[in-house]
Parts: sequence; C-alpha cells; structure tokens
Amino acid sequence: MGATLSDNTACAEFGPGRLPAPMKMSWVTLDRICAEEMLCDEKIRRLVEGGNRPLRSRAGHLSDEELLDKLRGFGLDLDRRSLKRPCEGALSAEEVAGSLIGRCGFRDGSERMQGDWIWMPPVP
Repeated sequence: MGATLSDNTACAEFGPGRLPAPMKMSWVTLDRICAEEMLCDEKIRRLVEGGNRPLRSRAGHLSDEELLDKLRGFGLDLDRRSLKRPCEGALSAEEVAGSLIGRCGFRDGSERMQGDWIWMPPVP
C-alpha cells in the first residue's frame, strides 16, 4: 500500500521532504489528495485555505468568464471560441495546457504556480 501525505512512516523512512526518486503526479490526483487531507487534518486545511494555490475545488465556484480572466492575466488572449481550437483533436488536457503554458511569460516560481489555473479553463 502506498504512503499518504499523513503517513509518518514515509517521512521516517526517507527523511522529511525526501522521496526515493522524483515522482510525477497528475494534477487531479494532487487536488484530490489536498481535499482528503484537508478533511482529516486541521493544520493542512489551514495551510491550503490560507495559501493561494489554484485548486479544482476553488475553480468550481468561478464563472467561465472569471476563469477566462485568470487565463488572460497570464497574457493569454482567450475567449471561449479561441480556447476551443486547441482542445479540438487534443488527446489530453496536458497537451492543451502545455501549449498554453508555453505561451506564458512567467517571471518567477510564484507566477508559475499560479499558472496552474491553466489546467482549469471552462470546458469549451
């Protein structure tokens, strides 16, 4: 059975913040882990709620126009029609998001983190 974020055994085995090898995790999986951990751990809930990290659960409360405004904030000149074009024929959300992220001019890691909003555009 795999370790969870709250599994102290994983921390003891590899040390704080250390994993045996780099690990890729889908954005959806990360969001679900955050949501589950927020329900179980008050400290994590406060950290996530107090942070400005984009989460799918936060995007659900935004209108399509608000989500498009977030994308425009990264220098992407998009509306629903122009967002639909890269989605047509795409095999994955990663393919679409990758092309959009490549067009952004993030100045630092904080802006890049906010770029995760690109993964949550309205479905065209």
